Amino acid sequence: MRVDIPKRYFEMFKYFNSQNVYGRVADFPVHSFWGWVYYDWDPATRLGYQGAGFLWFGIKQPLMDREFDRWNLLNEQYYREMSYAVYSRDSELLTDVLDKYKIRWLLLDESVMIPAADSKQLFYPEIKKLFTETQKIVLNRDFGQGLAVYEYTPVQSISRVETFDTFYPVGDVVYKEPYDTVYSYYNPYISGGEESFPYVGLTNTDETIKEEYIQERGDFTFIDPKFITGDAILSGKDESGEKSVRVPLTATFERLPGDTGLVFSVNHISSGEELVRTVFDGIKSGSAVAMSINNDPRGLFLNSFEYGKKEVSFYYNIGAPNNLDIYTLKQGDVSVAGSIGELEPCSDLYGQSSYEVERLEDGFTLTGSGLKACLTLPVASVLEGDAESGVSHPY
Repeated sequence: MRVDIPKRYFEMFKYFNSQNVYGRVADFPVHSFWGWVYYDWDPATRLGYQGAGFLWFGIKQPLMDREFDRWNLLNEQYYREMSYAVYSRDSELLTDVLDKYKIRWLLLDESVMIPAADSKQLFYPEIKKLFTETQKIVLNRDFGQGLAVYEYTPVQSISRVETFDTFYPVGDVVYKEPYDTVYSYYNPYISGGEESFPYVGLTNTDETIKEEYIQERGDFTFIDPKFITGDAILSGKDESGEKSVRVPLTATFERLPGDTGLVFSVNHISSGEELVRTVFDGIKSGSAVAMSINNDPRGLFLNSFEYGKKEVSFYYNIGAPNNLDIYTLKQGDVSVAGSIGELEPCSDLYGQSSYEVERLEDGFTLTGSGLKACLTLPVASVLEGDAESGVSHPY
């Protein structure tokens, strides 16, 4: 079936053709592992192109598109790193990915859709906010109807061929990891050295742990990498603050009986020695609790009836502050006096669909025709915001 490509794309092709500096183009959103793209170019019918893509037929610069990383774990590493940086809303991590892969332009196309799925997964508002908050990223050209190109100015100039005065030989391979810990710490590096990082390279291609790192001790099984030794979590590294790096760890939260509070702890991987232990009191029984470490999106929630231990994965900052945020849920009903949430469709739109919300004195009425309508309420509106209940603890 023939589909006419909107004129705004050809205007964008002309723009890229006029650019003479070197750099790669990263396209957004980065929501799909499979690399099959659906475009919504007609609001009434939601019809448009669908397929592997077409942008590379008009953009002369190298394009970081899923079409070119198929069927190879190593090639897919860029997607893993970029999608993690975006969905964790981490501007520093985004900058690392842009620098590592020599990306100069960021192409955002809000006409990309995901059939039969929640459109919030596309992350459009969050992506634009992330670009705005990231230094050295500016909106370069807006072609209309959600098609825009941002430009990133790297600290170090980039070119097709580069030379480095210094680089680091590292013995680890980071493919399969959500981000490149080694690059974040060292910047340019090459494989083949002897230096190792904790947790990098522990797994096989099927995500099972390599046998040489598994150690049986009686009734217990430990992951015991040869390079995790000594008292420090990251042995032999500089913790002066001049360099910072993140390593993945698992923390344990234990809710104590009654009103005795919460216990936060982190143990040494191989020895089981307790490295960090903090007790938070003042959290009453019967309160639901939400917590996050270093703003990691993988948080933890305890309902008002849950006791005992729960584990949560997070990234520990070496040479930089670490923060633990604990919240209790507000008591009573959520007020509808102010903003009642964001009105949006929560099913696909077909044909002439419509939806609306009407505010009432004691609530609201939600109606929809040809779709399901939803109100999305920010989680912050149901969390305590005062200093006694919403607490940030550096450790």
